[in-house]
Amino acid sequence: IAAVAVVTRRLAGDDAGLAAGVVIATTLGFYTQQVMCRADVLVTLFAVLAFDRFLVVADGDRRPRQLVLFYLWLALGILSKTLVAPAICGMGVLAWMILNRNWRVLLDLKPWFGVPAMIAFLSPWYVEVYRAAGWEFLKVNLIGENVNAFTKAEGMGHGRPFTFYFSAAPGRLAPLIVFLPFAWWIRKTRGLALGLAWF
Repeated sequence: IAAVAVVTRRLAGDDAGLAAGVVIATTLGFYTQQVMCRADVLVTLFAVLAFDRFLVVADGDRRPRQLVLFYLWLALGILSKTLVAPAICGMGVLAWMILNRNWRVLLDLKPWFGVPAMIAFLSPWYVEVYRAAGWEFLKVNLIGENVNAFTKAEGMGHGRPFTFYFSAAPGRLAPLIVFLPFAWWIRKTRGLALGLAWF
């Protein structure tokens, strides 16, 4: 809740940050997910925290601390649910770059530093998993949980077509989805275009 509020505050101001925190705290989908032991909430948290650090770097703060936190959050997201966190954060970064027509920000992220650092951070865990379970777990974890989940209809137990999420969204976004028709009046709010593009 706090991570969403902070990112929204950074994009659209104090009132929007507070409202975003209230919205996410009161949706049925968040409530049901956060009371279960699910990696989805954790991976989303790490992706949002990484995206927040990206926004800080994009706003001009290029101190090493910001980059370390950016790549640390991505690495922790990978440990919680493989490549889903970098994919979620990456969609936000891509949306930001398109909306701001700024591709040079990728250089500010210093991937030549960050990617090897993440690999060094993650390698001990993957080496130990390989030693304990062999290639089969890594195959299921890296290929099955990522590639097959999105390319095969049965995908690692998901078993739902992509259109499932359109039918599930209203219930998960209740009760605040009733305010969606009023969004037209805030369409020019600072940061809204990025939020919608990322969504």
